[in-house]
Amino acid sequence: MPEQPAWVPPKHGPVPNPVTTKSGLTRYDIAYALIPGYRPLEMQLFVPQQSAPAPVILWIHGGGYATGTRVDGTPWFEATNYRQKALDLGFAFASIDYRLGYEASFPAAVNDAHSSLRWLAKHADKLNIDVAKTFIWGESAGGHLAALTAFTQGIEFFEGGEGAEKSDHVKVLGLVDWYGATELTSIVRPMDGTDESLPLAFRYPPEYFNLGPARWKDQEWLSKASPVNYASASSPVTLMVHGDADQMVPLQQSQVLAAKLAQLGVSHQLEVIPGGDHGWMGLPADQVSGIVDRTLAFMASRL
Repeated sequence: MPEQPAWVPPKHGPVPNPVTTKSGLTRYDIAYALIPGYRPLEMQLFVPQQSAPAPVILWIHGGGYATGTRVDGTPWFEATNYRQKALDLGFAFASIDYRLGYEASFPAAVNDAHSSLRWLAKHADKLNIDVAKTFIWGESAGGHLAALTAFTQGIEFFEGGEGAEKSDHVKVLGLVDWYGATELTSIVRPMDGTDESLPLAFRYPPEYFNLGPARWKDQEWLSKASPVNYASASSPVTLMVHGDADQMVPLQQSQVLAAKLAQLGVSHQLEVIPGGDHGWMGLPADQVSGIVDRTLAFMASRL
């Protein structure tokens, strides 16, 4: 048997020194998983100034598995001051990068989201956070990823083995899915890859980037990547918020998940936003801010 190398690369980064932002927030910039052959997977974590361990919101960005980072947000979403509102309610607020379509294919992004939860659990005491009170919140592709992550705890295929070791301390108390796809064999997308006049990220649907060019039309893989198929009676309380004018991810997708959760007896809410398009594009600023406020109130009420 060959000798083990004297030094083995770490699987994740340590707790870094925090920085204080210009607005006075305490932020940690974290490498939550170090996977050979890939860029470090990074997380931003904002922690409130309080004595009691803070419950955690894990935010997962959208972008069709083709774009987006932990620091990206649409201007109208950023204008709602959602991070500060979460901190004011006593939450720690984490946001993560995950591997996109040209970096790795399904289930890599789900593995990454689980890795981020394991890192938070490993360092919870140092960070003064309570990972037994974790909420996962995502929008669009991030909503799809949030639902898959929330519904697949304990399934090795989805949890993966990257990053920190497994922990029994994480408990997902709630899922917030903003206009995420839930049943990929039935979704109707406005793009099919044929219009070469469109930029690549808009020419193909998220399934192309998530599943890969060889699998994105395969019904078996589409089913395997559908969150609705992993919902169970033990799934966390779920809030879905979806516009009835969304063409990228039709309202039908949240309705399918709501029906499944009702069948299973899982506590859930579906809030339909009249005239709401994908990403809340075109909605007045006060209406977007109200959606954020109700979303945060939903999570706070479950503590």
